This record gives sequence, C-alpha cells and structure tokens, in this order.
Amino acid sequence: MEKDDNIPQPSTSGVGYVEEYVIDKTGPIQDDDSGSEYPDESNSESGEVEDTPHFIPEREDALSIFPHGGPIFTVDWSPSSQNLVATGGEEEKVFLWDVDTEKKILTIPDNDETLGESVSIVSFSPNGAKLAFCTLSGSVQIWDMNTKAKLLELDDCDGEINFLQWNSGSQGLVAGDSNSLVYIWSATTGNCRVLAGHQGAVTCGTFIGDGQTVITGSENGALILWSVRTAEKLGQINTVPKGSHEDGSGVMCVKYNANHPQLVMYGKSNGNVGSAIVPQCTLGHTFLGIHSDSVENIVFSPQCGDMHLAASISIDSTVSIFDVKKNQVRGNKLVHPDTVTAAFFHPTLPHLITACFDGILRVWDVTATQCIASFVGHSAPIQALALSPDGRRAVTGSDDKTARVFDLEARPEENE
Repeated sequence: MEKDDNIPQPSTSGVGYVEEYVIDKTGPIQDDDSGSEYPDESNSESGEVEDTPHFIPEREDALSIFPHGGPIFTVDWSPSSQNLVATGGEEEKVFLWDVDTEKKILTIPDNDETLGESVSIVSFSPNGAKLAFCTLSGSVQIWDMNTKAKLLELDDCDGEINFLQWNSGSQGLVAGDSNSLVYIWSATTGNCRVLAGHQGAVTCGTFIGDGQTVITGSENGALILWSVRTAEKLGQINTVPKGSHEDGSGVMCVKYNANHPQLVMYGKSNGNVGSAIVPQCTLGHTFLGIHSDSVENIVFSPQCGDMHLAASISIDSTVSIFDVKKNQVRGNKLVHPDTVTAAFFHPTLPHLITACFDGILRVWDVTATQCIASFVGHSAPIQALALSPDGRRAVTGSDDKTARVFDLEARPEENE
C-alpha cells in the first residue's frame, strides 16, 4: 500500500498524533487482494477464522494478562475496589478477576453451561455492591458482590439491549432496546416499567440528577425526558437545529454530569455533537461537522481546577475535547490510526485514556492535546476499557481473547 503524503502519519512508536485538519477516511485499509481488512484471517478452504494475530505488538506492557475463550466485548472496574474487574464477551460467560492476585474469583455460570449468548455489557453499580450484565438478546442479571450470589434475573426486554445504565444511588437501572422501548427496573425488587414513545431503536440513555428522571435517545434523532415515578413523558427534544439542513440522523449517545445539573450532551450518527437543557427540554448549542462519522460516546471529566471538559469519541478515529463552561471546542482533535472504541478521563489529572482498534492504549494530556504515553501488548483490536478508581491502572478487553491490566504510571515508551 502506498503512503499518502497528504495525510499525517502516526509515529512509529504508536504514541499517536494530533490532527490539524479533518481527514476524509473513505474506508478500511486493505493490504491484500482478498478484501479483508486483516489479511490471512480466514482459512480459504474451510472458511473458518483462525487464531492468527491481526498485528504483532512491539513489546508487552501489561502487568497482568487474563486469557478467555473468545473475544472480549465488555469490561468494568469496581468503583469500590482497586482490584476487582469484570469481563464478558463471546465466551457466553461473565468473569470476576482479582487483578492483584491475578486469579479468577467467580465465573457465571460456574459450570460447563453458558448464558446461551454473548455478553454485551457488564456494569458495576456506583457503590460497587452489585454487578449487572446483559446478553445480546436482552436478558439481564443482577448479582450481589458481597455474597457472589444472583439477586435478580430480568427478562422483560423483547429486543436487543443497546445500553444499560445505573442510577447514582445504585437502586435502579435503565435500558433501551431495538424495538423502541425503554425499561426502568428496581435493582431491589426487579419491578419494571416499560416506556413507549420513541420511533426507532432506543440507542442511549441516562438518569438525571437524583434519579427521578431519565433521558433517552433514539435512531430517529429524538431525545425524550421521562419521569421514573410515573413513567410519563415529560418532554421531547428535536436535535435538528432550526434552519439547518441536517438530515434525521440518530442520537447515538447522551451523557449527564452532576457538575452541570441542567445540561446533557449528545452525539449523532452524522458526526454532530450538541447540548440540551433539562428539565426545560430545550436545545442548547450544536457543533456541526465536528466529526466525519458517527459519534459513539461522550465522556465528562471530573472538575480539575477551573476546567470542565467533555470528550466526544467517533468512529472516524478522532476524539474532540470541549470546554463545557465556555461552550466551545478546545484545541485540536486527538487523532488515532484506527477507530477509537472507548475513552475515560483520569479522575484527578487532565488526562484522557483511549482504546483503539490498533490494539494500543494511549494517555493524552488534554491541556496540550498531546499523547504522552502508549501501552501495547494486544495483538487485535481493543473493544473495551475501564479504569481503576484511583486512575492508576486500566483494564482492556480485546478480540485477541485476552483482558490486560496496564499500569498507567509506568510510561513504558520513556524507558526504551
């Protein structure tokens, strides 16, 4: 494949680089004539996928490696423990790991049986007392982390679950499915409220404030605010700004942060990012054309001095940083060589940690929009990321059938 001199190239160290203009990506890079993004991935005679690496890492930076029987789609780190991690994926099981002893604590189910489908989401409650997870078809379970026993099994969903979110009090869950429905559960009793009102799949949602309201987004571009107590629709926001020629692109993510109690931010499938005011249900500012492809996630930073930041993560391989107080984009984009799958702000430092399809974990200084560290070891795309409560370590889940734990304070490339 010939190098395009008009496109800035990443450094050979894998650290990353900062975009100074928008790159138009027309499709995945293909290095052979087979049409596969990853050559030699399949057996031409049998058609079966082989366990060959997508790429060869230049070194091993992981503190710990946890092998699995299939690709890992989801990971989470308990907010009440510096050593408890949950993983799930194609193996159709959920695993709990002690990252200090490097031992498996629990397997769900704990015998030769499986859950019957891939695990798409694992999520600890904010107080760390419970773990919720769901399979691709929408079956949800809640487990007690003290007794390691199942508390509830929730089979109310009729379609594929697109998100699963706890409220701040760890007493309730909200989910949205592919059949346009929203589900709100009590994590104590399992009682469920089913909310109808969206047109199209419900792609995202979150509790607002003390958990008495929920806001959800759908593929038709609408945001709806709901009452948890009455299940009533409190208001609807059309995310297409007045006077714009934007099509009816879907809302792919919506996020709330307690530092900004009347504000939510959302990302859309056409690359736009915007804000909305709640509970008034009015449209705030819209950042048109921030990304060239779908915005899959938005994360807020903890308050760090006078900075109130948010980041939008797009499948166009870039991350944009926003100054929430000033309502403006901050600095240049953070450009990656491939799709960014997850990102989190450090809990105390002005750093953003990103996971990428190139198998590399990166740490960015958002004040300088500069990559300051990279961590390698995976031989296939990273699909999931979570941070320890103190921000010192990260766990990643990959298509290479491993979860890896990295020490974010190690700065391995500085020691080469």
